Amino acid sequence: MHEKTKKDKKKGLLIRAWFGLTLQERIIIGSILLIALIGLTVRYHHLKTEHTEIYEPMGIEKIP
Repeated sequence: MHEKTKKDKKKGLLIRAWFGLTLQERIIIGSILLIALIGLTVRYHHLKTEHTEIYEPMGIEKIP
């Protein structure tokens, strides 16, 4: 007889939980995940193209 491991049982539980949601709940969760993914993508792009500038306070002379 085939015994299910804990990982298999957990996977089955997650799949059943997903299909137990109503269509509206799935759309809301999908929308939240999509917004988060867009935010992470935009943040990555911004950090990748960011140019740093050297900070030089006013009134302080440069040391030769």
